[in-house]
Amino acid sequence: MIFGMMTGSLTSGCLMTKFSKWTLLMAMDLILILGSGLTLIDHMAVITVGKFLVGITVGGFSVYCPMMLNELVPIELKGPFLSTAQVSIGLGVFAVALLGLAIPEKPAKDSFYVQEYWRWVWGFQIFLALVQMLLLLTVLKSDTPVELKARGD
Repeated sequence: MIFGMMTGSLTSGCLMTKFSKWTLLMAMDLILILGSGLTLIDHMAVITVGKFLVGITVGGFSVYCPMMLNELVPIELKGPFLSTAQVSIGLGVFAVALLGLAIPEKPAKDSFYVQEYWRWVWGFQIFLALVQMLLLLTVLKSDTPVELKARGD
């Protein structure tokens, strides 16, 4: 996942010159759904590819979301909003780690925790991506004013 995060964050700059942030956020959500779906398949190679895709989206989100907020939020509110974005990224990683606390130290091999719980933990990201896509399609329907001005809209 670390290599995916590095790939996603390093390639995000050149992608922002070609595509709008709204489009990139929607694309990252679709890649996140695909990657999370792959992690639900019980095969180590497929899970590895899925975690790489999830890492790409985390790296992309850590660049696109603060940049979009930077263009949407008034100057007097940029400090609190942008620091909240960074804290939210950390809390998202922490929340997934907290989901792992429910696993007992020595679960039975046929228990729910060994057989199915990991799918719930890794599949939770699909729900979050769908919520973000819904918000992008309903609340933030257009690009930022900076991008609209650059295109002449």
